Amino acid sequence: MKNVDDVLALFEDYVDDADIMKYNLIIEVTHKIMEERISQNMSQKEFAEKLGISQSMISKIESEQYNFTLEMLAKIFTKLDYTVELRIDKI
Repeated sequence: MKNVDDVLALFEDYVDDADIMKYNLIIEVTHKIMEERISQNMSQKEFAEKLGISQSMISKIESEQYNFTLEMLAKIFTKLDYTVELRIDKI
């Protein structure tokens, strides 16, 4: 079995560091949103209604197929009573 670095090396000609960073951010946000929905014991439809978005958007978010805008992140996390901080560090 290969580790993550070995698998990523297979795609290094097709995926750059910015792509990896973007997908890591999407995964982090997606998991937080899904974790919150599950903790509230809500269906996707109920959760979508709470957030003022469509159930299909919740489905896209949870399948990691949604590329968030800052506006959408602010809208979702404000309704969930979360704050979001962006930390930028030099690599």
